Amino acid sequence: MTSSATSSTVHQLKVEEIHEDARRKRPGPELTPPPGPAAPTKSDQTLEVVIAAFAALGYALSARGLLLLSLVGAFFLANKAIDNLSFSALAVLISYCLLTVIPVTYLEIRKYRE
Repeated sequence: MTSSATSSTVHQLKVEEIHEDARRKRPGPELTPPPGPAAPTKSDQTLEVVIAAFAALGYALSARGLLLLSLVGAFFLANKAIDNLSFSALAVLISYCLLTVIPVTYLEIRKYRE
């Protein structure tokens, strides 16, 4: 096993003492405030309005889409419950309606009351 020796170099720093008078006379860095945000242009405002409109449209369609899917699922489970004529199929349909269809319907109705 070979080991390679790394050479390290130590540099000596030259330190000078600065008197208080010289420190006060020396100009410091200019403190300028960072540039602020640019004023919004008309195209930026139009873009924000369009994005907000699409977001609202997407929210409305997604809530109605969820309601539609939950109702389709309820009809599918009702069809299966009628085919099987068993208590377990009826229990699954009732629990699905209580835990999914009714809450989604309530949220959709509450949205229009506000």
